Amino acid sequence: MNRLVIVSDLDGTLLDPAGRVTDRTHAAVRAVTEDGHIFVVATGRPVRDVRPVAEALGHRSIAICGNGSISYDFARDEVVDYRPLSRAAAAQALAEIRQVLPEAAFGAERRLELVLEDGFDLDPALCGEAVRSARLEDVLDDRGFGKLIVQAPGTAHDYYRTLRERLPSSFEVTVSTAAFCEVTRAGVDKATALTRLVRRLGVEHWETVAFGDMPNDLPMLAWAGTAVAVANAHPDVLAVVGQVTAANSDDGVARHLERLTVTATPPPTKGRPAMDVALLGTRRGATHARWLVGAPDLRLTAVACAGDRESARRLAAALAPAAAVTDDAPALLAARESGLVVVATPTDTHDELIEAALERGLGVLCEAPLAPSAARARKLAERAADSGADAFVSFQWRENAAVRDLRDALADRRLGELLTLEIDFHDDSQASPAAASPWRERRELAGGGALAELGTHAFDLLRFTTGVPDWAVEWGWTEQLHAQRIGAGGPVPTDVDDLAQCWLRASATRARVAVSRISAGHRRLELFALGSLGSARLVADPSDGSAVLTFRGGSRTAQQTYAPATMSPYPRLAGAPGARADLATFEDGLAAAELVEQAVRSGRQHTDPTVGE
Repeated sequence: MNRLVIVSDLDGTLLDPAGRVTDRTHAAVRAVTEDGHIFVVATGRPVRDVRPVAEALGHRSIAICGNGSISYDFARDEVVDYRPLSRAAAAQALAEIRQVLPEAAFGAERRLELVLEDGFDLDPALCGEAVRSARLEDVLDDRGFGKLIVQAPGTAHDYYRTLRERLPSSFEVTVSTAAFCEVTRAGVDKATALTRLVRRLGVEHWETVAFGDMPNDLPMLAWAGTAVAVANAHPDVLAVVGQVTAANSDDGVARHLERLTVTATPPPTKGRPAMDVALLGTRRGATHARWLVGAPDLRLTAVACAGDRESARRLAAALAPAAAVTDDAPALLAARESGLVVVATPTDTHDELIEAALERGLGVLCEAPLAPSAARARKLAERAADSGADAFVSFQWRENAAVRDLRDALADRRLGELLTLEIDFHDDSQASPAAASPWRERRELAGGGALAELGTHAFDLLRFTTGVPDWAVEWGWTEQLHAQRIGAGGPVPTDVDDLAQCWLRASATRARVAVSRISAGHRRLELFALGSLGSARLVADPSDGSAVLTFRGGSRTAQQTYAPATMSPYPRLAGAPGARADLATFEDGLAAAELVEQAVRSGRQHTDPTVGE
C-alpha cells in the first residue's frame, strides 16, 4: 500500500465528547504511523491548544491549526506556514462586522498569541496569557491576524450566514462551534493548508484520507482522496460525504484506521453488470478517478499515464488496486473490447486517443476542452456521430444543484423575459509566474489560457442555463500577464490569455463572460441573470461546489444555500438512458470551442492593432 497522509479534525471527530484521546485512538494512530503513513491534525484550534493533544497522541508531525491559517511542526517546535489577514484586511473585516453585528465581541489569533476584547466570553482555562484590549483595533499591527473570532448574541449558526453574505469574497467565514464564528483571508482553510503540506511531502492528493464532522471541514473533505464523516457529523457533512464511520463517542476514526478501507470500489447495483472504465491521464485524471470509484455500476479497471507508469500505479493503488496500470495508452485502447474510456490527458493529445477509442467502438468521456481548436473539435464531433458511440465532455458544472435550479427558474420564466446573463469565473492557478503545466502555455497545444480552461465551462454554462444553443461573440478583449513562465526546466514562452472578457448575443438576449486565471486568492464562479420581472445571482465555490442562489423580485428576496457536492457526471452516465439527457456531448464541446475561438479572435482584434493588416 502507498504511503498515505491521514488527516483528522479534532473536536467532534478524533477526540471523544470529553475532548480526550482514548486508548483505542492512541493505538490506532500509532499503528498507522508505524506502517509508514503520515498522521496530521487539522483543526480550528490554535497551536497552544493542540500541543497537549499532540503529546497524548505521541504525534510529532505537522498540525494544521486555526482552520488552515497556521501550521506548526511539533517535532521542530516552529511555525512552518502562516497565512494571516493583513492589517488592512483585518481592519476592513472588523468595520464591516461591527456594522452588521453591533453587539459582537472579538478575539484574534496572532501567530502563537491570543488577543481578546474585554467583552469576549471564553472559558478562563482557554485564555492562557491572552492579550486583553477594549477594542481589537487598538492592538492591530503589521503582523495582522491569523484569524478573527466573532462572538455575538445567540449561537454562531444564527449569525454565520449573515457574516458570509456581508463580508466581501476576500474573506472566508467558518463555524466549528456554537460559541463563535471565525474569519480568515480568502483561500485559507484546512484544504489549502493540506494542499501545501502534501506537496512538501511529495504525496498526491488522492493519497489522502480525511475525517471531519463540521461545515468548516467540508473543503478538506471535498479535496481529499477519501473523505470520511463520523456518525455524529453535521447534516451538511453527512449529506455529501460518501463514507461514514462510527461516532466520536464510539472511536469512529480509530475504527476506520484499524480497517484502513480506503481502496474499495463500490460493487455494482444488483442485477446490472458494471461498466469497465479505462482512465487515461493521472494529473487531471485524479478527480475523475475519485468520481469513478464513488459511482455505482462503473468499475475502474485500467489507468494509463504516458511515459509515467509509476504515476499510474500510485493512483490505482490509492483508489482502485485491482486496476491494470500502463504508460502506453494506445496499447491499452487496442486491447479494450468494450466499456468506457475517460480521456483526461493534455488537450493536444485528445484527437489521437479519442479516434482510437471510437475506432474500437468504446464510449468516451473527455476532459474539457474537447480539442485545442474548433476545427479539431468539429472533426471529433463528426467522428463520434459517425461511430454511434457514446461521446461526452465533462462539463461538471451541469451537475451543480444551484446551476440546475437557476436553469429551471429561467425555463419557467420566473424572472420574466431574460434580458442578460453575466458569468464571471475567477481562478488563481496562474497568479504566480510558475508554470506547473507548460503545455497549457501554448495556444497550439492547449487552445488558449483562461479562455480555454475557464471560458470553455462558462460558455457551456451560458448555453445550458439559458437553453439557447446559438450564441455569437460580438466584442471582447484579452490580456496576457506574462510573456514567459517558469517551468521545471526553465523559462517557458507563452502566447495565451490570462484574463479575458467578451460580450455575446443570441436574438434579443445579451450576455457577458469574464474569466481570469490570475485572481490571486480568489476562486469563484458567479452568474447574474436579469429578467423583466426580477433577477437571480448565483455565487459558487469551484473548490467544493458549494453555492448560494438569491432571487429578487420587487420587494421579495429568496435565498437558497447549497452544501458542497462533487459535481460528478458519472452517476448520470451510469444510470438509465434518460438520465444522460443533460450530459454534455461532443456537439456541446464543439459549441464551446467555437465560442472560445470567436472570443480569442475578438480579443486579438481589440488588443493588437496589427491583426488583419
